[in-house]
Amino acid sequence: MNAPAKTHICVITYAEDLSPEALLPLCTPLRRRKLSRLARTHGWESDAVRQSLAAELAFLACRSLADRAGERFPAEYSCAPGGRPVIEGGFMSLAHTPGAACAALSTAPVGIDIERRRSFSPRAVRRLLNDEERAEYAAAEDGEAFLLHAWTAKESAAKLTGEGLSGLGRIALSGRDAVITAEGVRNKLFCAEVCLASPGERARLAAAMQETALPLMTVLPSSAAAELIR
Repeated sequence: MNAPAKTHICVITYAEDLSPEALLPLCTPLRRRKLSRLARTHGWESDAVRQSLAAELAFLACRSLADRAGERFPAEYSCAPGGRPVIEGGFMSLAHTPGAACAALSTAPVGIDIERRRSFSPRAVRRLLNDEERAEYAAAEDGEAFLLHAWTAKESAAKLTGEGLSGLGRIALSGRDAVITAEGVRNKLFCAEVCLASPGERARLAAAMQETALPLMTVLPSSAAAELIR
């Protein structure tokens, strides 16, 4: 009988303390190129650059933590057509939202998403939920929390399959601990609430996984992540 896959998740939280000048040398060449493109459009001090930088810190810290646990992953990754990150000898996924970023590294396919609590437009709701889920949403005490769970769960599953955001409506929730893809494959769902650096702010994290043991999740402020990987 095969051993369950091992999955590592690292979440990086930050406020205004991310310094591109100090952290850029730690990044992989692929991320440095992406950051340079973002900086040309938005500026080095923009939130777009900070989020991308936090995602790279999450990957590097996750890789370091996995290495300490005996799982070896390469120091660099590439991007498949469409931008999906690909790592040799394993599987990875990245996500970010204002104030936080996360990375997952696994020996089996994995997808991850993180989102701050926010409002969803009626168009997004129609695209996201199937008929049964719309009924659940209508009956929910906290509709915004239901939508946030649905969005992060389905986006994590879409990242696992590589389908992307266009496929969210073809993914179905299966209770609170699983998602079913368009192909009918049931994947486990790991969810968590993450406290951000700003007082009172939280984000919702979801990871879709194939048959796997409970992931090992670590939450670090950006300063601690930088020290870990130096």
